[in-house]
Amino acid sequence: MVPSGLQVWRWILFACFHWLCVCQETPRPVYMVATPAVIQAGSEAKLCASLLQPNETLVMTISLIANGQNKIFSLLQESSDQEFHRCFQFQAPHVESDEVQHFKVEVRGETFLSTVERKVMIKPYSPMTFVQTDKPIYNPGHTVQFRVITLDTSFSPVNQLYNIVELEDVHQNRIGQWVNTTSSGNILQLSHPLNSEAPVGSYAIVVWIGENKIYHHFKVEKYVLPKFEIKMNLTDEISIVQEEYKVEVCAIYTYGQPVPGKAEVELCRLLEHNIPMRFDEKSQQGVPDYTPPCHKESIEMDQTGCASHVFNMSIFTMNTGQKMLRDRLSFNTKVEEEGTGITQSKEKHITLSYAIGKLTFVNTPKIYEHGSIIEGKINVVHFNNTPISDMLVYLLEKKGRSSHRLQNLTTDSHGIASFSLNTTSMPKENIKLIVSNTLQVENTRYRVPYFKRGKLILSLIQPTAPHSKTSSSLDIQEMEKPLACWEEVSITIQYAIVGETVPKGSVDVIYLALSRGVIVQHGHMKVTVQHGSPEVKTKTK
Repeated sequence: MVPSGLQVWRWILFACFHWLCVCQETPRPVYMVATPAVIQAGSEAKLCASLLQPNETLVMTISLIANGQNKIFSLLQESSDQEFHRCFQFQAPHVESDEVQHFKVEVRGETFLSTVERKVMIKPYSPMTFVQTDKPIYNPGHTVQFRVITLDTSFSPVNQLYNIVELEDVHQNRIGQWVNTTSSGNILQLSHPLNSEAPVGSYAIVVWIGENKIYHHFKVEKYVLPKFEIKMNLTDEISIVQEEYKVEVCAIYTYGQPVPGKAEVELCRLLEHNIPMRFDEKSQQGVPDYTPPCHKESIEMDQTGCASHVFNMSIFTMNTGQKMLRDRLSFNTKVEEEGTGITQSKEKHITLSYAIGKLTFVNTPKIYEHGSIIEGKINVVHFNNTPISDMLVYLLEKKGRSSHRLQNLTTDSHGIASFSLNTTSMPKENIKLIVSNTLQVENTRYRVPYFKRGKLILSLIQPTAPHSKTSSSLDIQEMEKPLACWEEVSITIQYAIVGETVPKGSVDVIYLALSRGVIVQHGHMKVTVQHGSPEVKTKTK
């Protein structure tokens, strides 16, 4: 695989690698040009170009061609007989509306000529104006308070003249007006008192900027009891070994404000469908012969409109009637609004799981070349995804219905265990790997706590035929946590070369970092190839 031609990349971080395929008889020049897919009209844009394996002096010319016109903007003309990796600034053209244009890349020498065209969108961006009221519904006689703000493409407030700001009633009559007001680079805050006899219905705030109008609608209604909704923050699954289960209930009015009051929370374990029933004169339809475990609490809502409670799980998991209970729980909540006594209820079912932890393969290749050394990692976590340290696990190979141990591994403080597997003495076939906390790979037993095993199939690499699609790949490792501003971080790129020969034992890794669709960093590394799936680390800021 050779990355020639113009490519348009949209990812936050992009990396590619290059080497000369054995199927090529004579090394030929290879080039890549990366640009944003969408460019802001009139902005200072950036493109990055790479030239590899020049066998003569080559001239790279990059042009921008206006769609359907004869306008050609020359962006770059670079002559070189050496490899280069560089970025260049250029001024994007001004357009009045969205316009598709074409990037044209030509690389020319005495014996080499290649031309590629790709589309690019040139998009004009105007400042955006927003209007927001302090609530969506008002009573007659109340004061409407609202704000107007205009932001540029960097989401920074700008100085904006608002020719007219007007308030219209349900009949589109103007009941309020402000002329030639300005935000002075901040938020413009205005208000208007409604008449006590104001008709109910939909009202509008209209902001004029030149000939453009921005609308924001709100309602005027006679007093009705406040409406609110309940939101429940709780997991869908509980582990059988979990000692506590935290729930949070929040009540929010339809206009976004918290509801004062109290919440009643109840957790019950559900009964099996077919259980003995008891009949008497008071209960002719019958009542269960066993009372399921339940626990109920009443909690005051806090200032955010939320209430939380932690249930003791032993109430639901340690009792004598397990056979009559399902592995499901029912959580019910009822919120009562302070002062009105209005209530709303909500219910959710939770699964009771016997999985107490999980073992997974991480940073491990899915393909391998016979005779290579496979390097990988195992991640072991509790049911709540916290790492398990100093735990003995077994790396197994599955053959048919049986399995045999390859290695014993012990996790570190982060719950990670690394392994290295030499495939020289192994058969030339796909390898089925299992990581388990036990040597015996059996089906999980009914209502017995267990660890979820990790499984992985390593596919054997077959030699790549000429002109066939390569299976070589590279992967940018995900970051475990959000990146802090202005902090230098290391980015890990893992690559695998499949069924291809790399001359001189090295590859070229080219990477780009993008922010909001704009190239902010470009780099190149020449990396020595290793067996297995090696890693490359680069730093970005």
